[in-house]
Amino acid sequence: MGYFVGIDLHGDNNYIGILDEEDRRVFKRKNRNDIKEITRVLEPYQGEIEGIVVESTFNWYWIVDGLQEAGYRVHLANTAAMQQYEGLKYVDDTRDSFWLAHMLRLEILPEGYIYPKETRSVRDLLRKRIWLESENGPDFTIIDAFDDGYGMIVFGGQDTSLMIRGFKIQSAIGYGIAFNDASSASFCNNIVVRSGFANLWALQNQCIITNNVFADNNPDRVNVQLRDSNGRFENNMLIRSGDFALWNISITENPLIPEYNLFWQYDYLTDDNPGFRLADNNLIDVDPMLSDTLFHLLPQSPCIDAGDPNFRDPDGTRSDIGAYGGPHAYR
Repeated sequence: MGYFVGIDLHGDNNYIGILDEEDRRVFKRKNRNDIKEITRVLEPYQGEIEGIVVESTFNWYWIVDGLQEAGYRVHLANTAAMQQYEGLKYVDDTRDSFWLAHMLRLEILPEGYIYPKETRSVRDLLRKRIWLESENGPDFTIIDAFDDGYGMIVFGGQDTSLMIRGFKIQSAIGYGIAFNDASSASFCNNIVVRSGFANLWALQNQCIITNNVFADNNPDRVNVQLRDSNGRFENNMLIRSGDFALWNISITENPLIPEYNLFWQYDYLTDDNPGFRLADNNLIDVDPMLSDTLFHLLPQSPCIDAGDPNFRDPDGTRSDIGAYGGPHAYR
C-alpha cells in the first residue's frame, strides 16, 4: 500500500494529510513546526510513503531539509501554478493538505525547484534586491522604450517579492509592460503610455496591479489585456484607450474582478468574449479632471478618495485612483 502526504505549512504550525493509493484519507493532524514532531508523526507510514508535498511558502527550507535528511522523497508545490486545479480544492487547511496529496497521487502536481543549500544564500540575496523602484517617482524616472518591443517584461515565477514602482514607461513598439506565465509581481504607481500594442499585457498571472495610469496607446489596439488573472486590478486609470479599454484574451470569463478603476475615453469598455465582471464601484465615463500631462489630479477630481477604502494614501486618507494614490504613493 502506497501513501501520499500533503503538508499545509503556516508560520507556526502545519497540517498533515495522508491519502492511500485509492485516494482514501487515512490520517490527518495539526502539528507544531518542529521537524522531530513531524518525522515522529510520519514514522508509522515511512516504509510505504511514495512522496511528500510541501507548499512553497516563505519558510519551507527547514521542513524540506529535515524530511530529505530523514530519507523521504519531497516535492515542493508551485503555488502560483496550481490555480488551474482550484476545482479539486476545498477551503479549509485540513483539505488543503489532502488537495496537495491528491495532485501528487494523480501526477499533476506543479512543482517548484528545491534550491540546494549551497546556493540559497545567493538566491535569497537576489530576491531581497528585486524591488525595482525609482527614487522620485514617475514624474522624473522615464523608461523610453522607443525601438524596443517591450518597455518591461516579467517572466513567470512564484516569487511575490518583486515590486515595480514609480516609473513612466513610454513609446514601446510592442507592449509597455508584460507579465508572462505565473508572474506574481506588484506593479504600482506607474504610468504607461503610447505603446504600440497594449500598455499592459498579463498572461496567467497573480499580479497585484494597483494605482497606475494606462493611457494613449495605439488607437487600433487594446489598452489593457489580461488573461486568466487571479491577482488584483484596482485604483488604476485607463484613459484615451485606442480600441477596447480592457480586453480578456481568453475563451472563458476572467476570474479577476476589476475594482475602483476609472475608465475615460475609449471606443469600447470591454469585450464580451466573455470579458470581465466589472464591479459597480468602478468610475465609468467619468472625466478624471487632470491638471497636467503627468496625470496629476485637480483638487476637484472625482478620483480623490475614490479608490479602494481598504487602502490609505500616505496622508492617512482613503486612497486616490491613479499613479499618485495608494499606500506606496510618492509624497
